[in-house]
Formats: sequence, C-alpha cells, structure tokens
Amino acid sequence: METLVVYYSRTGNTQFVAEKIAENLGVETCEVMDKKNRKGKLNFLKSGYESIREKLTEIEVNKKIDDYDFVIIGSPVWAGKIPPAIRTFLLKNDFATKK
Repeated sequence: METLVVYYSRTGNTQFVAEKIAENLGVETCEVMDKKNRKGKLNFLKSGYESIREKLTEIEVNKKIDDYDFVIIGSPVWAGKIPPAIRTFLLKNDFATKK
C-alpha cells in the first residue's frame, strides 16, 4: 500500500511535522502550495477571515494522489477552520477509494 503525506504550511510548522511523519513512515510528501500571498499581518487577518467564510483558493501540488492508497493530510487551523488551500485540495480530489 502506497502512502502519501500531504500538507499545507504557511509558517513551516506543519511542514516540519509532516516531514517527520513521512520520515518515520518511510513515505513521500506532497506540499499544497497556495498561490495567494499569505505573508504579513494584514494577509494573516485576511486569511483567517477566508477560513471562517470557508473560501477556496488557487493551489499547486507537486504530486497526484491517484498513485496512492493511503493519504495523510496535515494542516494548520486558522480561526477554528482548515485553511483555504487544504479546503480546495480536498474538494479537487476524489478520496472515495483512499484510506
């Protein structure tokens, strides 16, 4: 069974944890990259607002999940919700046959 650790990280904290999980399991990682600028205080506040409103965003990923049976997803929590990049990733991919 092929396993993939997918993550989105604005500050690097989630990336660190995702890479440690992948390293311990001996599997690959896939970063979900948000094409929107999320750096700085004003963008931090806007990002929290977009999370609360459950907005979507443009993303870029470096792997397709079709080749994997088991997908682990790592994400920060913004204002009690998942960030727009992970929400978009979840909606764009079919997890019906995934664990």
